[in-house]
Amino acid sequence: MFRYQEVSMLANARYLTSLAVVDDPTEAKHDLDRVTTRKKDAAGRSCSGFNPLARPDTEIFRAVMDGEHCLRGFTNRDIRTKLQSSIHLKRCPKEPKKQSSEVSRIFRRLHAHGLIAKIPRTRRWKVTLYGRRLMGTTLYLRDSTSHAPTPHPLPDLALQIAKNSQRKNLRFGYVRRSMLLGVPESPKI
Repeated sequence: MFRYQEVSMLANARYLTSLAVVDDPTEAKHDLDRVTTRKKDAAGRSCSGFNPLARPDTEIFRAVMDGEHCLRGFTNRDIRTKLQSSIHLKRCPKEPKKQSSEVSRIFRRLHAHGLIAKIPRTRRWKVTLYGRRLMGTTLYLRDSTSHAPTPHPLPDLALQIAKNSQRKNLRFGYVRRSMLLGVPESPKI
C-alpha cells in the first residue's frame, strides 16, 4: 500500500507542476473584452470598441506603436502622416483640418479604452503599459496569422548531411559549415 501512495503522490506532484506552467487566460480575456466593448470618454460620450484583428484597427495600432514614438511620444501630425494612405483619412485626402479632427477622434477612442495617455502640459501622447501589451499582442497575432507558414530548410539540409557523412573522413561540423558557407570540401588524404 505504501508504494501505491508514493507513486500517486509523485504523479500528483508532476500534474501540479505541469499545471503551474500553464498561463491563466483570464487576464487576456478580460483585456480583450475591455477593448472590444463600447466605453465612455471623460466627457461622457461613448466610443466604439476596437476589432483587434481587423485591418483598419491594426493600422491605427501600428501607427501608434511605431518605434520612433517611444522616447518623446507622438502628436496628431505624426499619426496623420502615418495614416495618410489608410482608410481612416481617405475621405478627406486634401483637407488637413478634417484629417486632424479625424485623428483627434481616433485619439479619443484610444484614450477612452486606456491604450494611450496624454503627456501633461504638451500636445503629445504616449502609449500606456496596458496599450503596449494589448496592441503589441494584436500586431503579433495579425502578422503571424497573415503569412502562410514556410517550410523550414533544415530537413533538406539534414538529408544532405546524412548522405555526405557516410564518407569516412568527414566530420559533421565540417560538412555543415561547408554546405552553409559554400566552402569546398577538404581533399581526402
